Amino acid sequence: MECANCRGRAGPRAEELESTHADKRLSTLELLHLVTPDVQIIDGEIVGYSATDEEVPVILFRAVDSTSWDVESDDSDVLALIRTTYPDARDIPR
Repeated sequence: MECANCRGRAGPRAEELESTHADKRLSTLELLHLVTPDVQIIDGEIVGYSATDEEVPVILFRAVDSTSWDVESDDSDVLALIRTTYPDARDIPR
């Protein structure tokens, strides 16, 4: 995962998250360690890659504000999981 222009708010690791360079790749566990439940990501992007293909992103999360995220993926299974987990999610026309 990489975090571009992520700005964390509160949380014990917010400064570390804010100082993460946009090109730095983090494992899922590293990201979960930095992004605790009390951290907000505002105006940032998190890009997820498969462990088997580190060139093509599987998912992109774009934090619009502290309550809204845009999610992009070409993987229909990933999008189905997002829709199931967040029933209020709605498709955004491209």
